[in-house]
Order: sequence, then C-alpha cells, then structure tokens
Amino acid sequence: MDKKTKFKVTVITVISVVVGLIYVNRGQLIAEFKREQGSKEWEKNDPTGQLIKGKKNGKWTTTYKNGQLESEESYLNDTLHGRQLIYYPSGQLYIKRTYLKGKEIDSTIWYHSNGQINEEMFSDSSGLQQGLFKIYYSNGQASQIAYHKDGKLDGESRSFFDNGQLWDIRKYKLGERVGTWIEFSKNGDTVKVERY
Repeated sequence: MDKKTKFKVTVITVISVVVGLIYVNRGQLIAEFKREQGSKEWEKNDPTGQLIKGKKNGKWTTTYKNGQLESEESYLNDTLHGRQLIYYPSGQLYIKRTYLKGKEIDSTIWYHSNGQINEEMFSDSSGLQQGLFKIYYSNGQASQIAYHKDGKLDGESRSFFDNGQLWDIRKYKLGERVGTWIEFSKNGDTVKVERY
C-alpha cells in the first residue's frame, strides 16, 4: 500500500471512530437528558404551613416546581397526625394514608400513575399491619393477595402473573414459612413444591 492510500485509510478510520463516538455520546447525552428531565419533574418547593413554637402543626402543603400539589399532610407538634395525601407531578393521587401520632393507621392505598390501585393494606391503632393486603399490576390485575397479623405475614399468600394466572401459593404463621409452597409457570404447570 502506497503512502497516499495509507493516509486515506488512516483518515477514514479516524473519522469513523470520531463519528462513532459522537453517536455513542449523543445517545448517552440524550439518555442523561431524559433522566434529568424525569428527576426535575419530581423537584419540589419547600413545604408551607403553621409553626407553633418552632414545630409543625395543622395542615402543611408542598407543591412541585411545576405548580402541581405534591402533598397535603396534618401535623401535631412536628409529628404526622391525620390524613396524608401525596400526588404524582401529573396531579394523579399517589398515596392516601392516615397517621395517629406518627404511626400509620387505618387503610393505606398506593396508586399507579394511571390511577389504578397499586397496593392496599390496613394498620391498627398501634401501626401494625393487620388483615387483608393486596398488590395490583398497573393493568388492575391482582399481583399478590395475602394477610397480616401483628405486622407479619400470616395465613395463605397467593401471587399472580400479570395475565391473572396463579404464580405461587405460600403459607405463613406469624412471618414463618409453614405448610406446602407451590410455584407455577405462566401457563399453569407446577414448577416447584417445597414443604416447611
């Protein structure tokens, strides 16, 4: 290969590498920009409300930088006490729960960004989860149905694939694994059986 051809090959190679790096960096920059935009969407202003002797009391609100309400919550002597509502930057409700002197009580509901329920549970006056507990996919299909007793899984727990097919059956006694656990494939075949 003569010097002129070698030079052309070298120049073409260098240009190809530079162009490739530009495209790779451009893709990374676009991905970083999208992540940054997503995080900026969640940026909040400082909360506002009443201070009594330097402590939060009564209703406090926080807004997103876009002006949308981020949260409404009630305080008693700097401690969450009463209803708390938290919203997505779009204005869609994200979490609805109630506090009693800092302990989460009664029904708590989490929502997907499309408005479907994500998770629902109940806590007693001491803040321990009790009774039925459900998790849902964003399409509204149940993901898990289980029970709590004194804050621990207790009884039968069933998990489901997003198409509604049973995924597994598990049993608990105050958080401890008991009985026969069965796991299924997405088409309903038994995949695994374990005994505790």
